[in-house]
Amino acid sequence: MWQPDGWGQTRIGILTPHADIVPEIEFSALAPNGVSIHAAHIPFGGYKPGGVMDPTIASDPVRAIADPPSVDDAAEMLAMAPLHAIVFGIASSSFVRGVADDAALKSRLEARTRGHTGRSPLCGGFYRADCARRETDRASKSTVVL
Repeated sequence: MWQPDGWGQTRIGILTPHADIVPEIEFSALAPNGVSIHAAHIPFGGYKPGGVMDPTIASDPVRAIADPPSVDDAAEMLAMAPLHAIVFGIASSSFVRGVADDAALKSRLEARTRGHTGRSPLCGGFYRADCARRETDRASKSTVVL
């Protein structure tokens, strides 16, 4: 009997810290049939070897994960896949950087990914699953969700 192979009719990419598997697991668990999740990992200075994280992470690595070039390069590579949305799955960065920085990140990643997807807009905030859900309903658009 045929089994789905993980390639959904609607495809969502997620940018997540290199040792953080939670966002992609959560998105996969919440995704309805026909939606597949595809992750790209960004280097994050808050992890120790073995994926152990200091429970009192300083804000510097949380802030730095949204700085160029790592997140920009990861977003560009992820956008080369035929995706309908890209999610910046790092909520703590939005809390530390604030709304204005989220807007700047959104604009920067949108400019960096537009040429590869041939489609584009971004949404904004942390996870913004409601925005991803709206955008994936319109499968003709590609969206980066912050």
